[in-house]
Amino acid sequence: MLRKILRIEKYSKMKPTLLKLNEIYNIGTKENTLLQSQFLHKELPIRLAHRTRELYQLPDSIINTRYLQNVYDLYASSFDRILDHPFPKCNKDILKFSELISDIKKKHSNLEIDIARSIEHEKYSCYQEYDCIKKQKIDEILTNFYMSRIGIRFLIGQHLSIINDYNKNDFRRGLIDKKCNPYLIAEEAICNIKHLSNLIHPDINIEYIIKGDKDINFLYIPSHLNFILFEIIKNSTQAIINLNSISSHQININIQKGEKDIIIKVSDSAGGFSRDISDKVFSFLYTSSNNKLETIINQDIVFSGYGHGLGLSRIYTNYLGGDINIISTEGVGTDVFIFLKIIDADEIISNYCI
Repeated sequence: MLRKILRIEKYSKMKPTLLKLNEIYNIGTKENTLLQSQFLHKELPIRLAHRTRELYQLPDSIINTRYLQNVYDLYASSFDRILDHPFPKCNKDILKFSELISDIKKKHSNLEIDIARSIEHEKYSCYQEYDCIKKQKIDEILTNFYMSRIGIRFLIGQHLSIINDYNKNDFRRGLIDKKCNPYLIAEEAICNIKHLSNLIHPDINIEYIIKGDKDINFLYIPSHLNFILFEIIKNSTQAIINLNSISSHQININIQKGEKDIIIKVSDSAGGFSRDISDKVFSFLYTSSNNKLETIINQDIVFSGYGHGLGLSRIYTNYLGGDINIISTEGVGTDVFIFLKIIDADEIISNYCI
């Protein structure tokens, strides 16, 4: 046990590698899979060690839950499994290493549920004035944790998609697409939201209108953008559902290209919310859902989640240099502005290393 702790401590003092999205794209070919495997064998333990150590900076009330212990054990176990696996030296080693990190990625898939369970009690206590510092600390640690988690899953997913030939077009390598089209991804997100909402609320009449530039193409990770748009548009849909109105409603999505950003504006007329809530919506300790977490988890079909969707969406945009801003007019509706950074070829994505 002491050896494990000392090994995590040693790797947590090492610095993760600075990466460029364009660089990852350029080496994202079958010919470079051995190089990718060797890099991941060295890099992943460093990133896992940083997060494993940081989990113990959370308050004792969270650390002592069995759910947080599950997360810690999962990270520590993954750290050990990679370090104890032989370093890939030739092409025949690639498959075994890929199977290992694929299994690790799969085991980490539902980790957010354990995080949500571990902090559920804090949601009811941390918004008291005297707990402001505690709330900020929890959000800061979880933001860093999720940012790194996104990076780890992206690096593993990028490697596995190249190994398994998941490229869908000539401009896509692994998970990265040089011709990522926000308009098409918005259409896909809306299609999935319609399907889900019709299963639960078939009587709700919502019209989704996409405006703006249909022909924008830029270097990005489509799966990340899909997550962001799905969560933001789903939130607007849920807000309209909560009105219990028989009237028809619209959700407008406007997509434009600026000098430095792709801007996507999502607008609804669901009544908005007060200014004091605007300060809370990105916090992992806040949720607009009235359902208890265990009730949500045990449902076969879930529309409103466990309170992490908006916070995670912002982290996904931050991960590649973007951001999300929200302006809500109480009594009218809410406008969400998504800024997706247009990434230069030589730009280092510093958030990879958080």
